[in-house]
Amino acid sequence: MKLIALIVLFFFCLLFSSCDFKKDKIQNSIEQLQSLPISIPYEHMVCWTNDSLLKTVPWKYAELKLVHYINPDLCSTCYLSKIGEMDDLFNMEKRTDNRFLNIFIVDPGKRKITMRKLTSEYETGELPQTIFIDTAHVFKLSNAHIPKESLFHTFLIDKDNNVIFVGNPFVNNAVKQKILEIVNVRLFNLSK
Repeated sequence: MKLIALIVLFFFCLLFSSCDFKKDKIQNSIEQLQSLPISIPYEHMVCWTNDSLLKTVPWKYAELKLVHYINPDLCSTCYLSKIGEMDDLFNMEKRTDNRFLNIFIVDPGKRKITMRKLTSEYETGELPQTIFIDTAHVFKLSNAHIPKESLFHTFLIDKDNNVIFVGNPFVNNAVKQKILEIVNVRLFNLSK
């Protein structure tokens, strides 16, 4: 009986220590992401957008930007197909007169099929109105401090490109609500 109790106690200690380890790893990754400002080399990426936006380049002047970095390990069209779930975030762009923007950066890697599918879906209007295609991997090269795990590839940055919040609103509605709250507080001085 004592042996079983010791085994159970050992199991619970192992379980809790692994949870603490995971929490510490996540915290360390967020701190790593926040250690330097994010560099967005717009001029070195292909921009798919309408001509009027190319003239005004609102992404360079937005006070808050939600960066969605879609690396070659992710299915970019799968990620971007969830756009319909983010009406609140796109409506916030309009409400803030582009002081808040979603920035989609797609690194398709070497997969030609991905580029063909992206092009096809963009032309049919199934994807966001502005996407940056990073075939030269300049975003990744310019931001070596971004963790490799895609969990840390969606984040909110301020006008100085400092990361102020990390989380993917496509995965978690509470994350979306937190992002909307931050935008309201920072751009409208509204508290919850």
